[in-house]
Parts: sequence; C-alpha cells; structure tokens
Amino acid sequence: MPPTETYDGMLCLSRHENCPWEQALKSADVSWTGLQYTCLKILHLYCKVFDREDVLEMVIRKTCKSCGCDRLKHSVYHEELGSVRDRLGLRESRHISYDNSPPGLTAKQTELYWSSLSERAPSIGGATGTAAWRAWRTRALATQLPPQDLSLAHCKNIDEVHRKQFEDFIAARNEIALDIGFASQHHGTPIECMGCLKPIRSGSILIQAPRIGEEASFHAACFTCSECDELLVELAYCSLDGRLFCVRHYDERLKPR
Repeated sequence: MPPTETYDGMLCLSRHENCPWEQALKSADVSWTGLQYTCLKILHLYCKVFDREDVLEMVIRKTCKSCGCDRLKHSVYHEELGSVRDRLGLRESRHISYDNSPPGLTAKQTELYWSSLSERAPSIGGATGTAAWRAWRTRALATQLPPQDLSLAHCKNIDEVHRKQFEDFIAARNEIALDIGFASQHHGTPIECMGCLKPIRSGSILIQAPRIGEEASFHAACFTCSECDELLVELAYCSLDGRLFCVRHYDERLKPR
C-alpha cells in the first residue's frame, strides 16, 4: 500500500486515489517499483541517473493536468520553486530553510515563532506539522508571487507599449512598496500590533515592516495580506495605504488583471 502520511516531501498517493500519479508510478515504464513509496528528491535522482525525464514529465507535470487534479494540492514539496529571494532576484543573506523560518532567529526564537503560529497551522491533503507547512509554502509561493507578476520572461505576446508599462510598474513597485519583513524577539514595554491592535508583549516574536513605517510591528500571526488574509510567505510584502498585501493582491489593486 502507498504511504498514508507525508513526511518531508513523501509522495502521498493514497490521498489522490483517482489521480494518475499512482498508475504512472506502477506502469511498466518504471523499472523500480519502490519508486512509488519514495520522495520527490529520489524521483528526480532516479530520472536523472537513468535518463528518464519522460517519467518525471509524466508523473509530475502531465498527469495532474490531465486528471484535473490541482498539482499544488498534492502534499509534495516542489524544490524547483526556490525561495522568495530567488524569485525577486535578491541575494540570500544566508541559507533559507525550507520550513519557511525567518532568518536571524536563534533556535529558541524560531521555536517561539512557530508556536505563535499554531492557530494558523495549515492542513493540506491531510498532512500536518512540517509537511503541511512545506505544502503551504509551495502553494503560497505560486499564489502570492506568481512569476508573471515578477518578470517579463514569464509573459507572452506583450507588445512594446505594454512591455514598457510593465517594466515601469515593476520598477516602481519594487522601489516604493516591496520589502521583506524582519523578525525579532521583542524586549521591553508592550507595543501595539498594527494588525490586531492588541499589545505585543515582551518576549514575543514580532515582525517589523519598514515600508509601512519605522515603528510598524505585527504579531507573527498578524503578518498577513489584507486582501486574502494569508500569512505572507517568507515575510515578503507590499505596502499600500499603510496596509500589508502579498505581491499578487498589491498588483491587482493597482493593475487589475
């Protein structure tokens, strides 16, 4: 039987019984039957070593489209999505871990950060804990930072006039609105959270958003898009009228699709 739980990118075929993933991995084209019980990284390695990119294409890219299953709902971490800094073309200040932890926090502060998000913990495809957060991150990267909103390389059939307008809009957005929040542990007297207007107490993890204001601080669980109320993936945000937005909804506010 295929695995019923998802840990660190395990293929979770039992949650998609009607999806051709399982059929593809059981087909005669795949010589190693154990592949259906493994993880995405091993699948990539198998296809590379045995020169079977067709299997990778069949399993990951084509089958879910043909069966109508939302690929982002599979509880599998897609490493090729990279990080927010990758997508925005920023140099990494340090390695960004795949658990979406903010940089600059100690181990204890990181644990405190995640405990403060417990009420917003996702449940995707039945997965919980680290696996669910990884699946959430995959979906959040795709929805909050769609590649066509970041680069002309992902846009087709754009004439020169609209190309120039796109470039001007992106340049202005990146200059005046786009930023990445900074996480730290608050020490001292309580300060007001700009999200819920409740106090951020000493010892709590807070997120600062300099584009909103020098003193703009939020509870970790309040650092969300004002439009979709989703946590902002890897703390990437845009500022508009003193409010937080993900890149997608900032763009749609100013340039409706």
